Amino acid sequence: MTSALIPAGLLLLALAAVQLRVVRYVTYPPALFCGVWGVALLWVAQSADAYLPMRDATIAVYVAGAVAFSIGGALGWGPSRERDSVPDAGRSPPAQTVPLLTLVLCVLAPLYVIAVFAYVGRASPAEFLYALRVRSLDAMVRGGLGVIANVVPFAMMVALLAVAVPATTTLARVSRGLAVGLGLGLAVLTGGSAAPLALILGSMAIASARITRPPVLRLAVGLVAVLAVFSAMSVLVRKGTAAPEATLEDNVAAVAENLRHYAIGGVVAFDRLVDDPRAVPHNGGAMRTAKEIANGFGARYEIPPLHMQFSTIGNGVDTNVYTIYFAYLPFVGIAAMLAIFALLGAISARVHRHAVRGSTAALLFHGILAGAAVQSVFSEYYLMNLNFLGKLAVFVLAVQFVSLLSGARG
Repeated sequence: MTSALIPAGLLLLALAAVQLRVVRYVTYPPALFCGVWGVALLWVAQSADAYLPMRDATIAVYVAGAVAFSIGGALGWGPSRERDSVPDAGRSPPAQTVPLLTLVLCVLAPLYVIAVFAYVGRASPAEFLYALRVRSLDAMVRGGLGVIANVVPFAMMVALLAVAVPATTTLARVSRGLAVGLGLGLAVLTGGSAAPLALILGSMAIASARITRPPVLRLAVGLVAVLAVFSAMSVLVRKGTAAPEATLEDNVAAVAENLRHYAIGGVVAFDRLVDDPRAVPHNGGAMRTAKEIANGFGARYEIPPLHMQFSTIGNGVDTNVYTIYFAYLPFVGIAAMLAIFALLGAISARVHRHAVRGSTAALLFHGILAGAAVQSVFSEYYLMNLNFLGKLAVFVLAVQFVSLLSGARG
């Protein structure tokens, strides 16, 4: 394994630490981006025997991307002398908003569950998620379920809002727990790990957006939630050698191996694409979602399959994950990709600053954008997440409209 991995990883961790020192807030997205990539590179170095060697040119691309994201973040955050204590204009949602939305979610959730069971057909509890996953690979669940599939993003948005709004009463606290539980459960019923992981990371980022010291307890709870969801789904969807009928010892070893491949396998796989970005057929890149939305309005873009071709990354180890970089490099080249990274860093940082100042809307978007920074080692969750971000914008406008009506009546 190349000797550049360790110094590059340490460099990115140092860059993350410097940004946290300057900005102070622990969920500052550019710092998260650098920190995650620093840990990933060091993890690859520590796992040298498990993976194919990586070239220094690939590592240089990773470092350049993190630096570009950080430069954009500095520009988006603005001068440090700006007062974060000055609140943004806007009205917080009324106290009854989350309980009412949770009630609506309680009505819609059974409808989604019924639709999913009808979509999958007969399957035992141990085989249900596996059958759902198999079907979703052929025709994505969203298309197969129709309009009822929108219950999942709605549930996730209600859960994020429940975390963002202070729970000052017993009803509010019960509603928060119920909303988060339903959101996570429905996200798991998509058959993939992206939705539940995004909800967990987004909730953690929202809850910690204004914190200046590492929230050890929240990190521990979030880590346990991630491991619990990932472990359960690995076994139930038969990821690697994990399986419901396997022994506990075998499943623990399989889940640990799956977690490592999922976390850093794409970092290794992208090495194949630096010299030849066309070596693996792409899935539409960062503009895939925008084209899907345009097709819904009558455009005729050809949309390739979402799941990409597998590549060998080690002895008997394959993956079809290629990190955020593969969503841009084949389409725009390195220079334009770095410019886009700077823009994404600027947007993420500015949204975070508005969240710090008290904007509930910015707080919700911060959760998604901060989570996307952490998930960048797997895939691109910025432009490829436009569908959800658009729905979140509509959701935020609706909540703000209700807040205005409530204020006018008051």
